Amino acid sequence: MRIKSIFLWLLSTFLFFGNAHAQYYYRYFDRGLTELHAGAALPMFDFGSKHGTRLADHANLGLNLGGSVAYFYSRQVALEFDLNYNRNGINASGLADAYVNTDTLTNISATVNSGSFQDVSGVFGLRFDVAPNEYFSFVFKAGAGLRFVYKPEATIKMNTIAGSQSFVETSDNQVLFALYSSMGARIKVTDQMDVHFAASYIGSKINFEFLRNGVEVVEYTHLGNLMFNIGVGYSF
Repeated sequence: MRIKSIFLWLLSTFLFFGNAHAQYYYRYFDRGLTELHAGAALPMFDFGSKHGTRLADHANLGLNLGGSVAYFYSRQVALEFDLNYNRNGINASGLADAYVNTDTLTNISATVNSGSFQDVSGVFGLRFDVAPNEYFSFVFKAGAGLRFVYKPEATIKMNTIAGSQSFVETSDNQVLFALYSSMGARIKVTDQMDVHFAASYIGSKINFEFLRNGVEVVEYTHLGNLMFNIGVGYSF
Protein backbone atom coordinates (compact mmCIF):
# COMPACT_ATOMS: atom_id res chain seq x y z
CA MET A 1 0.00 0.00 0.00
CA ARG A 2 2.83 2.37 0.81
CA ILE A 3 4.49 1.78 -2.57
CA LYS A 4 1.13 2.32 -4.26
CA SER A 5 0.66 5.61 -2.38
CA ILE A 6 4.13 6.81 -3.36
CA PHE A 7 3.47 5.87 -6.99
CA LEU A 8 0.17 7.76 -7.02
CA TRP A 9 1.83 10.82 -5.45
CA LEU A 10 4.63 10.77 -8.04
CA LEU A 11 2.11 10.35 -10.84
CA SER A 12 -0.06 13.24 -9.64
CA THR A 13 3.04 15.44 -9.19
CA PHE A 14 4.25 14.62 -12.70
CA LEU A 15 0.85 15.39 -14.20
CA PHE A 16 0.61 18.67 -12.29
CA PHE A 17 4.01 19.95 -13.37
CA GLY A 18 3.57 18.52 -16.84
CA ASN A 19 0.31 20.39 -17.25
CA ALA A 20 1.86 23.58 -15.85
CA HIS A 21 4.78 23.21 -18.27
CA ALA A 22 2.40 22.65 -21.19
CA GLN A 23 0.49 25.82 -20.29
CA TYR A 24 3.75 27.76 -20.03
CA TYR A 25 4.98 26.31 -23.32
CA TYR A 26 1.74 27.38 -24.96
CA ARG A 27 2.27 30.93 -23.73
CA TYR A 28 5.93 30.92 -24.72
CA PHE A 29 5.13 31.65 -28.34
CA ASP A 30 2.29 33.48 -30.08
CA ARG A 31 0.03 31.33 -32.22
CA GLY A 32 -0.93 34.06 -34.69
CA LEU A 33 1.16 36.30 -36.93
CA THR A 34 0.08 38.85 -39.52
CA GLU A 35 2.51 40.68 -41.80
CA LEU A 36 2.52 43.47 -44.39
CA HIS A 37 5.30 44.12 -46.90
CA ALA A 38 6.33 46.18 -49.93
CA GLY A 39 9.17 45.93 -52.40
CA ALA A 40 10.20 45.23 -55.98
CA ALA A 41 9.05 42.58 -58.47
CA LEU A 42 11.77 41.38 -60.87
CA PRO A 43 10.41 39.58 -63.99
CA MET A 44 12.00 36.18 -64.65
CA PHE A 45 12.32 33.59 -67.44
CA ASP A 46 10.24 34.50 -70.56
CA PHE A 47 8.77 37.37 -68.59
CA GLY A 48 11.19 40.27 -69.09
CA SER A 49 13.65 38.28 -71.25
CA LYS A 50 14.23 41.35 -73.50
CA HIS A 51 14.18 39.12 -76.60
CA GLY A 52 11.43 39.09 -79.20
CA THR A 53 8.43 41.28 -79.95
CA ARG A 54 5.98 39.99 -77.32
CA LEU A 55 4.84 42.40 -74.61
CA ALA A 56 5.84 39.92 -71.90
CA ASP A 57 9.41 39.83 -73.23
CA HIS A 58 9.86 43.49 -72.32
CA ALA A 59 8.35 43.62 -68.83
CA ASN A 60 10.24 45.95 -66.49
CA LEU A 61 11.17 45.78 -62.82
CA GLY A 62 7.95 46.52 -60.98
CA LEU A 63 6.17 46.97 -57.65
CA ASN A 64 5.25 44.29 -55.12
CA LEU A 65 2.74 44.71 -52.27
CA GLY A 66 1.39 42.01 -50.02
CA GLY A 67 0.64 40.48 -46.68
CA SER A 68 0.20 37.20 -44.88
CA VAL A 69 -1.57 35.52 -41.98
CA ALA A 70 -0.01 32.53 -40.19
CA TYR A 71 -1.05 30.12 -37.47
CA PHE A 72 1.80 28.45 -35.56
CA TYR A 73 1.08 24.99 -34.24
CA SER A 74 4.64 24.83 -32.90
CA ARG A 75 7.29 27.48 -32.35
CA GLN A 76 8.87 26.73 -35.72
CA VAL A 77 6.09 25.49 -38.03
CA ALA A 78 2.99 27.34 -39.22
CA LEU A 79 0.24 27.20 -41.78
CA GLU A 80 0.20 30.44 -43.77
CA PHE A 81 -1.87 32.28 -46.35
CA ASP A 82 0.06 34.77 -48.53
CA LEU A 83 -1.43 37.49 -50.72
CA ASN A 84 0.73 39.32 -53.29
CA TYR A 85 0.11 42.03 -55.87
CA ASN A 86 2.66 42.71 -58.62
CA ARG A 87 2.66 45.46 -61.23
CA ASN A 88 5.23 45.37 -64.06
CA GLY A 89 5.36 48.09 -66.70
CA ILE A 90 6.64 47.69 -70.26
CA ASN A 91 10.02 48.86 -71.57
CA ALA A 92 8.48 50.76 -74.49
CA SER A 93 11.77 51.77 -76.12
CA GLY A 94 13.11 48.21 -75.93
CA LEU A 95 9.96 46.78 -77.50
CA ALA A 96 10.01 49.47 -80.20
CA ASP A 97 13.64 48.60 -81.05
CA ALA A 98 12.71 44.91 -81.23
CA TYR A 99 10.03 45.70 -83.83
CA VAL A 100 12.46 47.81 -85.86
CA ASN A 101 15.07 45.04 -85.78
CA THR A 102 12.68 42.53 -87.37
CA ASP A 103 13.60 44.13 -90.71
CA THR A 104 16.30 46.78 -90.49
CA LEU A 105 16.24 47.33 -94.28
CA THR A 106 12.65 48.60 -94.42
CA ASN A 107 11.80 49.61 -90.86
CA ILE A 108 12.67 53.15 -89.84
CA SER A 109 11.24 53.66 -86.34
CA ALA A 110 8.51 52.50 -83.97
CA THR A 111 6.54 53.79 -81.00
CA VAL A 112 4.78 51.75 -78.31
CA ASN A 113 1.80 52.67 -76.14
CA SER A 114 0.98 50.04 -73.51
CA GLY A 115 -0.36 49.51 -70.02
CA SER A 116 1.21 47.33 -67.31
CA PHE A 117 1.12 43.64 -66.50
CA GLN A 118 -0.61 43.02 -63.18
CA ASP A 119 -1.16 39.93 -61.09
CA VAL A 120 -2.76 39.07 -57.76
CA SER A 121 -2.00 35.73 -56.10
CA GLY A 122 -3.31 33.93 -53.05
CA VAL A 123 -1.41 30.85 -51.86
CA PHE A 124 -1.58 28.45 -48.91
CA GLY A 125 1.48 26.69 -47.59
CA LEU A 126 3.90 25.90 -44.80
CA ARG A 127 6.14 28.35 -42.99
CA PHE A 128 9.29 27.40 -41.06
CA ASP A 129 10.87 29.81 -38.58
CA VAL A 130 14.34 28.61 -37.59
CA ALA A 131 15.32 30.71 -34.56
CA PRO A 132 18.87 30.64 -33.11
CA ASN A 133 17.59 32.98 -30.37
CA GLU A 134 14.36 34.68 -29.29
CA TYR A 135 15.05 37.88 -31.25
CA PHE A 136 16.03 36.57 -34.69
CA SER A 137 14.81 33.81 -36.97
CA PHE A 138 15.38 32.57 -40.51
CA VAL A 139 12.11 32.15 -42.42
CA PHE A 140 11.34 29.66 -45.18
CA LYS A 141 8.00 29.28 -47.00
CA ALA A 142 6.57 26.99 -49.68
CA GLY A 143 3.05 26.94 -51.03
CA ALA A 144 0.69 26.87 -53.99
CA GLY A 145 -2.50 28.62 -54.98
CA LEU A 146 -4.26 30.69 -57.62
CA ARG A 147 -2.99 33.67 -59.55
CA PHE A 148 -5.01 36.25 -61.48
CA VAL A 149 -2.93 37.72 -64.34
CA TYR A 150 -3.76 40.72 -66.51
CA LYS A 151 -2.03 41.34 -69.83
CA PRO A 152 -2.46 44.95 -70.98
CA GLU A 153 -3.61 46.15 -74.36
CA ALA A 154 -1.02 47.80 -76.56
CA THR A 155 -0.59 49.77 -79.78
CA ILE A 156 2.65 49.61 -81.79
CA LYS A 157 3.08 52.08 -84.65
CA MET A 158 5.74 51.30 -87.24
CA ASN A 159 7.27 53.73 -89.71
CA THR A 160 8.73 51.98 -92.75
CA ILE A 161 9.99 53.08 -96.16
CA ALA A 162 6.62 51.96 -97.55
CA GLY A 163 4.61 53.99 -95.05
CA SER A 164 3.18 53.52 -91.56
CA GLN A 165 1.67 50.40 -90.03
CA SER A 166 -0.02 49.74 -86.68
CA PHE A 167 -0.33 46.63 -84.54
CA VAL A 168 -3.14 46.70 -81.98
CA GLU A 169 -3.26 44.06 -79.25
CA THR A 170 -6.23 43.51 -76.96
CA SER A 171 -5.88 42.73 -73.26
CA ASP A 172 -6.29 39.31 -71.63
CA ASN A 173 -7.19 38.00 -68.16
CA GLN A 174 -6.19 34.56 -66.89
CA VAL A 175 -6.68 32.68 -63.61
CA LEU A 176 -4.18 29.87 -63.15
CA PHE A 177 -2.25 27.67 -60.75
CA ALA A 178 0.93 29.11 -59.22
CA LEU A 179 3.84 27.85 -57.13
CA TYR A 180 5.31 30.06 -54.41
CA SER A 181 8.49 29.92 -52.32
CA SER A 182 10.27 32.36 -50.05
CA MET A 183 13.27 32.79 -47.79
CA GLY A 184 14.24 35.61 -45.50
CA ALA A 185 14.67 36.69 -41.89
CA ARG A 186 12.60 38.14 -39.07
CA ILE A 187 13.86 40.42 -36.28
CA LYS A 188 11.78 41.06 -33.16
CA VAL A 189 11.49 44.71 -32.11
CA THR A 190 9.05 44.17 -29.23
CA ASP A 191 7.18 41.13 -27.89
CA GLN A 192 4.50 41.64 -30.55
CA MET A 193 6.16 43.66 -33.32
CA ASP A 194 8.87 42.63 -35.77
CA VAL A 195 10.52 43.70 -39.01
CA HIS A 196 11.30 41.23 -41.76
CA PHE A 197 12.83 41.02 -45.20
CA ALA A 198 12.54 38.32 -47.82
CA ALA A 199 13.19 37.16 -51.37
CA SER A 200 10.17 35.31 -52.79
CA TYR A 201 9.33 33.71 -56.11
CA ILE A 202 6.03 33.01 -57.79
CA GLY A 203 5.81 31.31 -61.17
CA SER A 204 3.18 30.15 -63.65
CA LYS A 205 3.05 28.78 -67.17
CA ILE A 206 0.43 30.64 -69.14
CA ASN A 207 -1.07 30.90 -72.61
CA PHE A 208 -2.14 34.48 -73.26
CA GLU A 209 -5.06 34.62 -75.71
CA PHE A 210 -5.80 37.92 -77.42
CA LEU A 211 -6.40 39.63 -80.76
CA ARG A 212 -3.71 41.36 -82.79
CA ASN A 213 -5.28 43.45 -85.56
CA GLY A 214 -8.37 41.26 -85.28
CA VAL A 215 -6.49 37.96 -85.59
CA GLU A 216 -6.50 35.54 -82.64
CA VAL A 217 -3.07 34.97 -81.10
CA VAL A 218 -1.94 32.50 -78.44
CA GLU A 219 1.39 33.23 -76.71
CA TYR A 220 2.97 30.75 -74.31
CA THR A 221 4.90 32.42 -71.46
CA HIS A 222 6.68 31.22 -68.33
CA LEU A 223 5.56 34.11 -66.12
CA GLY A 224 7.90 34.39 -63.14
CA ASN A 225 8.38 37.18 -60.62
CA LEU A 226 11.19 37.35 -58.07
CA MET A 227 10.02 39.63 -55.26
CA PHE A 228 12.32 41.48 -52.86
CA ASN A 229 10.48 43.11 -49.99
CA ILE A 230 10.67 44.45 -46.44
CA GLY A 231 7.82 44.71 -43.98
CA VAL A 232 6.43 44.63 -40.46
CA GLY A 233 4.63 41.94 -38.51
CA TYR A 234 2.39 41.67 -35.47
CA SER A 235 2.18 38.55 -33.28
CA PHE A 236 -0.95 37.70 -31.32
